[in-house]
Amino acid sequence: MAKLLPISLILVLFVAAQLFAQGWTDFEFTIDGDFEFVRCNSLQTLIMNGDTILLDPTDYPSIGPIDKYANSSRYIFTKNLGRKLRNSFDGDNFEEVDDASLYFFIIDKKLETISGPLDQTQFNAHSATVNAGPIRWKHPYNPLGFFCLFSCSTIIISPFVLLFYSRYRRRRMLDSIRRRNDSPKNVG
Repeated sequence: MAKLLPISLILVLFVAAQLFAQGWTDFEFTIDGDFEFVRCNSLQTLIMNGDTILLDPTDYPSIGPIDKYANSSRYIFTKNLGRKLRNSFDGDNFEEVDDASLYFFIIDKKLETISGPLDQTQFNAHSATVNAGPIRWKHPYNPLGFFCLFSCSTIIISPFVLLFYSRYRRRRMLDSIRRRNDSPKNVG
């Protein structure tokens, strides 16, 4: 039983990694206080305050996911890409990101109101943008990306660990049998 302890600990570690990992493309993180960025998939990204969705770009036609965001003391600024039909074949209704289109939103954190979608000129002229000073855009990233990498790698590595451990145990068992057969027998 004690011989199974190392492999058991490795398997427990692999399973535990699955519990803490978010997906590669779905993640969330806090922007400021109760305000969160949530990425559900490649087209749906949200800005939320607690359980309230403040900005869901899919509520607007042709507005795609949040590509970058910025946070000031009063506002959250978002730079969104566009969204268009893929049209790869007849009847294709799937949508994809349109990198050629750019839209902006301004969320007033105090009043929880949204201005947008705005184009670049409207965004630059908006009083919130002018008063905010220089905007430092940030690209949303998965804060637990390392866990995703570790979690996925454990799925790939687990069969090899089991394979090599089983071969190691088999070799030790065969060596033990050979030693027993090669040892001089006690004749009474």
